[in-house]
Amino acid sequence: MVPISLQQVDAILRERVYPADTETVPLEECRGRILRTDLRADRDFPPFSRSCMDGYALQGNGGASSPERFSVVREQAAGVPEGAPVGRGEAVRISTGAIVPTGCDRVVPKESAEVDEDGALRVEADPGPGGFIHPQGSDARRGEVLVSAGTVLTPAVIAVAATIGKSVLPVAARPRLGILATGREIVPVGDSPEPHQIRTSNGPYLQALLEQNGFSAELRLVGDEPAEIRRALLELRQNCSVILTTGGVSVGAHDFLPGLFQELGAECWFHGVRQKPGKPLWAGACPGGPYFFGLPGNPASTALCVVRHVLPWLKRSEGLAEQPQEFSLAAARANDLPLSRFFPARSESGRVIPFDLNTSGDFLPLLKADGWIEVPAKTSLQTGDKVAYFPL
Repeated sequence: MVPISLQQVDAILRERVYPADTETVPLEECRGRILRTDLRADRDFPPFSRSCMDGYALQGNGGASSPERFSVVREQAAGVPEGAPVGRGEAVRISTGAIVPTGCDRVVPKESAEVDEDGALRVEADPGPGGFIHPQGSDARRGEVLVSAGTVLTPAVIAVAATIGKSVLPVAARPRLGILATGREIVPVGDSPEPHQIRTSNGPYLQALLEQNGFSAELRLVGDEPAEIRRALLELRQNCSVILTTGGVSVGAHDFLPGLFQELGAECWFHGVRQKPGKPLWAGACPGGPYFFGLPGNPASTALCVVRHVLPWLKRSEGLAEQPQEFSLAAARANDLPLSRFFPARSESGRVIPFDLNTSGDFLPLLKADGWIEVPAKTSLQTGDKVAYFPL
């Protein structure tokens, strides 16, 4: 294992992204996916000049010669075709969202007008030409790009897609992921561990974190026997294009995974990163897949490696180039080590509050955290300094 710098790791993972295909997905299943085509207006937006208020549509004549009283000739409701043109001295009772009839150049809100006993309309506050009218095409013209390819499909983007009649959308296909948790000391969650054993937490954590970010994953548990691990890897590669393993990637007597990856034909991109926690991280791929990320087995190391390296790689593969956020540090942190140190942290009101880890096997500080901060090698950061923050 020859650890490399974070900058080298970032360069490798930027260059060797997973080649995500495009798939067509129903609109109701698109939230959080990455759009693979521009969304263009299929007509003007709004498609007609519409009223912004409940009130009266009419035409003024620009000054003292305007009649004080208007004859209310009909009603124009929302969702109803435009009626006959409106002449001078006439008014139309109009609803919010309705078409502004031809001949009208303003909408007088209901509260700014009064209807006399004889049915005549008297305007008390004239909004002037264009008042309370949302003109046709003022938001976008037909053919204009409303949303660009590569955009995350948020609820607002989905609303735009629905508005232009897109019931299905082309999106970046997500890889099928497999998780292999290794170690004879781990047992399934529902089992009662012996004194020398622990229940698995890395596997459920990875599944939940990936699901939170829109990726589904199959989870398996195996012991430390090379034949058992190899068999599980061969089975996972039948259905999975990306495989994450936990444990067995350091330099101990039972750390077989780096050798097994290469036995399966994988090229090693790197083994070891100058970071704490998570130094023994392994990454590589077979020609044509699958892609392998060998994560250290200690829970905090697993968590950091996924948030700092694997999730950004997966999102970049879909076409989403996310940059780390920057926040002000709420408490000083010093790093006298010749490698980058990461601390779990919680973002709050434009700053981040860091928490200490007792060891890389300490999962409890993550209960309070919603991300990680990075303190570069041989660096002391003071309260108020800017720090890179990687959200979960």
